[in-house]
Amino acid sequence: ASAGSTADSARYAREVGGLVWELQRERLLTAAYLASPRSDSQAMERQQRKVDDTVSQVRSSLGEDLTEELAVALVRVSSLNELRQGALQRGVSVDSVARTYHAVVEAIIDSLRLVPQLTSDAEGTRQLTALEALLLSNEYGELEDMALIATAVNRTTGQIVLDDATQQAKMFTER
Repeated sequence: ASAGSTADSARYAREVGGLVWELQRERLLTAAYLASPRSDSQAMERQQRKVDDTVSQVRSSLGEDLTEELAVALVRVSSLNELRQGALQRGVSVDSVARTYHAVVEAIIDSLRLVPQLTSDAEGTRQLTALEALLLSNEYGELEDMALIATAVNRTTGQIVLDDATQQAKMFTER
């Protein structure tokens, strides 16, 4: 039963990993759009649709296995709509985009509840701990990249995001 629970958790993480990647890509395209006044919004809008489609795919794929926590985290993706509209009008800051998307991604990863799992499967617990650290290390590494754009646009606010992301990425990489 413990090994089965570990396998289920890993399956959820695999399903959600694609969504996390799509959100990270949307965040980067949104930042690039905001940082480049002459760019058009087509790539960003296409990626927004891709994210929404991926949310639907995750819901469909997990079906009845979708936990309440993950369902709530997926609802947070739709909370990005206001920020998306603001970005289209270039009415939001790049560091705000970085922080908002990061909060959504982190909520999705946290909803997996990979650590701590109440299980007698010590090897599975070790693997799930490593999987969570990998997901978070990746997120903070991507946030670092995003923060470089934010720093180019506004050195003061971008540097704060960059410093935090760098510190957290290192911590999760070591973990």
